[in-house]
Order: sequence, then structure tokens, then C-alpha cells
Amino acid sequence: MQNIKHMMGNNKEFDRLLYELDGRDDPQYGGIVGKVDIIECVSYSDSKWFEGPWGFVLNNAQSLSFLPVKGKLKFFETDYPDLAKSLNCK
Repeated sequence: MQNIKHMMGNNKEFDRLLYELDGRDDPQYGGIVGKVDIIECVSYSDSKWFEGPWGFVLNNAQSLSFLPVKGKLKFFETDYPDLAKSLNCK
């Protein structure tokens, strides 16, 4: 899943695609499922996932085992303080 271009937003079609790629019939909600590098913030994209006016260009996506986390708006810290360090996140 290199160079995934998905723009943040509520997109049920994208969710369905992720479940198909993952091969699961029972989607889990409310957790961390992977990590990715945000390499750019754009105001335009040819991607069918772009819903504007702004979006992130993502790279180096890696799936992780599901870690339950209560969601919040925007970027936030998790209850897994050593997670970023163990994943070599910047």
C-alpha cells in the first residue's frame, strides 16, 4: 500500500475498500489499525478519495494489530505512551 493518497474525512466507500483489502468480514471500530507517513498537505488532488478543501498525501502505510483507542477530533495522544517509540515514529 505504498503511496496511498487518501484524504481525511467520513468516506464509507474507503472503509469498505479497507475491509476488502484486509480480508475481514467483521470491521472493528474505535482503534489504531496502522501507521503512515504524512508527506504533504494539499489543496487539490486527482485522487477519487479527495473531498477537499485540504487533504494529506500519505506514504509508507503499515498495518498493525488492532489497538482499541477512543477516537477524538484532530491529532491526539493515545493511552499507549510507548507505541510511537516502538514503531520508530518521529
